[in-house]
Parts: sequence; C-alpha cells; structure tokens
Amino acid sequence: MATKAVAGKKGIKARTHGDLWEFVIKLDKEHPDLGLAHDFYDANHLRSNFYEDELRPEAVPMGAQAVRAFVKKMGQL
Repeated sequence: MATKAVAGKKGIKARTHGDLWEFVIKLDKEHPDLGLAHDFYDANHLRSNFYEDELRPEAVPMGAQAVRAFVKKMGQL
C-alpha cells in the first residue's frame, strides 16, 4: 500500500505487481541511498511466503523488519 500511495501522489497508476516493481526501481535510481529496491525485494519475499510457506519461522521477523524500513522510507518521499 505504501508503494501505491507514493505512486498515486506522483500521478502514477501502479495496477500490477510489475508496475510496482517498475516504480520502485525508478525510485531506487533516484534515491540510491535509501535502498528501496532491496527492501521491496525482501517485502515481496515475505508476501510470497504467506502463500508458499517457504521461509523458516526465524526468518519472518527479518522480513517484517525490512517491511517496516521500506514503509518508513516511502513515507519520506
């Protein structure tokens, strides 16, 4: 939701997951110091784990930490 909110503020419609990735990569190039693409990758892996149950339970808090960091960084934009 944070990604779609920032995209919407910039007048960009991100309807598909590919659109979201394209937008995050663009932001990552504009703000390389924030590491947005890396955090988005981690968040996406955590999201896919919801459906696939591939992560060990010990890894889930690491993904949650990446999501919190990503949302905080997106809030700065």
